[in-house]
Amino acid sequence: MKKIFLTILLFTSLSLWAQQDPLFSHNMFNQMAINPAYAGSSDMICATAINRLQWTGFGEGAPNVTVVNVNAA
Repeated sequence: MKKIFLTILLFTSLSLWAQQDPLFSHNMFNQMAINPAYAGSSDMICATAINRLQWTGFGEGAPNVTVVNVNAA
């Protein structure tokens, strides 16, 4: 009984955060997210940073996607 009570207490006391799959709108600049085998395909260092803000009028609860990729051969 004590274990059941502690388990229920643990799950009810945690704050929950949910996420959704990120939506990438600039796929030509974000090849690593589409195909991870693209890493190291060129003989140079390549860095990409993309930020997408949606529903900016909603304030703090608006979706925000930030991606930073660095790859080198």
